[in-house]
Amino acid sequence: MEFPALNKANAVEKPVVIAINIGADKSTLNKYIKENNLNMEVIMDKDRTLSGAFGISVFPTTAVIDKKGRLLGVIPGALNDESIEGLVKDIEAGKIK
Repeated sequence: MEFPALNKANAVEKPVVIAINIGADKSTLNKYIKENNLNMEVIMDKDRTLSGAFGISVFPTTAVIDKKGRLLGVIPGALNDESIEGLVKDIEAGKIK
């Protein structure tokens, strides 16, 4: 699962990683966060309002959203450490704006 790698990416100044949960109940989610030592924000989206607003229908999906709330890119499917590190480097280098 890509959450541990996303959590690691969240440790840098930018980007900020926010996870959107659509399936697990709050207690299951909290247990998962604690067991995996995650420090990222997780938003409950049971009714899929937020994911729907960005046109996300495949899970997991990584969405790159700027500070103004604009969707810069969507990567459907699970990511590994290497692809997340590449994404962070592209953002830091200004390749994704």
